[in-house]
Amino acid sequence: MRFRAPRIYQPASGNASGNGGNAITGGFRQLAGNKIGFAIGDYDHSRELVIDPVLSYSTYLGGGGESLAQVAVDTAGNIYVAGSTTSANFPLNTQYPNNPPYQSTLNGTQNIFIAVINPTLQPPLYIPAQQLVYATYLGGSGTDSLAGLAVDNLQSIYVAGSTDSPNFPVSVNSGANGVVAPFQSAPSQPGTHGFLSKLAFSNPLNSAVYELAYSTYLSGTNAAANAVDLVTGVAIDSTAEGTAPDGNAYVTGTTTSTNLVGDFFPANPNGFQQQSNAAAGQPQFFATLIDTDLPGTSGVTYSTYFGGGVFAPDAVIGANVGGGIAVDSSGNMYITGTTNMLPGRPLRRGVPALQCAAGLSRRTGQRRQLSKDEPDQYRRVHRRDQPDLAGSQSVVLHLCGRQRRRYGQRHRGGHQRQRLCHRFDLFAGLGV
Repeated sequence: MRFRAPRIYQPASGNASGNGGNAITGGFRQLAGNKIGFAIGDYDHSRELVIDPVLSYSTYLGGGGESLAQVAVDTAGNIYVAGSTTSANFPLNTQYPNNPPYQSTLNGTQNIFIAVINPTLQPPLYIPAQQLVYATYLGGSGTDSLAGLAVDNLQSIYVAGSTDSPNFPVSVNSGANGVVAPFQSAPSQPGTHGFLSKLAFSNPLNSAVYELAYSTYLSGTNAAANAVDLVTGVAIDSTAEGTAPDGNAYVTGTTTSTNLVGDFFPANPNGFQQQSNAAAGQPQFFATLIDTDLPGTSGVTYSTYFGGGVFAPDAVIGANVGGGIAVDSSGNMYITGTTNMLPGRPLRRGVPALQCAAGLSRRTGQRRQLSKDEPDQYRRVHRRDQPDLAGSQSVVLHLCGRQRRRYGQRHRGGHQRQRLCHRFDLFAGLGV
């Protein structure tokens, strides 16, 4: 579904069509990851305001078992949709036999689907089926779940998520067409692990055929039980969106793996936090940068654990939930998530954050002074505490640079009877 910029106006008296009325400046505004609102310029609040979005394109897509759909667009206006599907009849691009699907059938219980739609191919010059210029399944014999989708300016498609398939498709370097050997061609242990895949044209200058140019597992190990590695977000950096894509892909999520840096995942020798702080079997966040143009371990240019090991006394153990990821023009990555780990005293025992609220009395609303040392890896921190309905706190962090300062922070808890639920919404920026 695609909307053009809305028509915003205040109709003249007695003329509901807007003819002769006052046009108002404004447009769409993204409120959250899945919410769109409107930005409105100055207008007369005493008169009727009309916001008329213009639906320019809309279509069904799927066979009936689709979920977790993500969408992206390129500079040419092509629409990219990816998600998870259990449908054996997901529509494929039968109108373009010269660019066939990488995988034409559903291999397991649930696979990834990837589709490219060109909405400009309209009748009478084209039939509707020609709008689906590419579509493919991607997956193994188990359950594959999508977490994120990104597209660069060469129309290369990046997807990431989690899989329990022991045979998820990985790239096979044949020495031709730019296919790169993966970091991991098989999971380190049975169970659920992450994946990152890139579909690219075999000849980018000719836009010929999509190939699986890069695809890898992201998996670790845990001696106590099979590790669980869940990818929850993917992004590509600004150079990948510019005139010279560099193939960098950034992924984040949670892991119960305990590997050392020599295994390169979840942390490598460049990592900010090089070992897990979590109790046995409990998750940590991870953030990983992969250069999809480099083979094997050389492609894992940065990877780090991120998390504490001190749980709140009344917390549900293992409530860390990975979130999204973004990258700025300098290559710094920003990750979000939810955690119930306390900062602890000293700070290094808990979440590696400069400032966060914990142990505040919800009964009295008492103010408490929190003073923390800033580790060398932190440059600045922006804090926003917002109690939600569960009594959790939002902690906003930006980690980057190398300075030392001392910070104090006051926080006022809400005057409520329920006990504080020790859960924190985490935002952190990592300079890599």
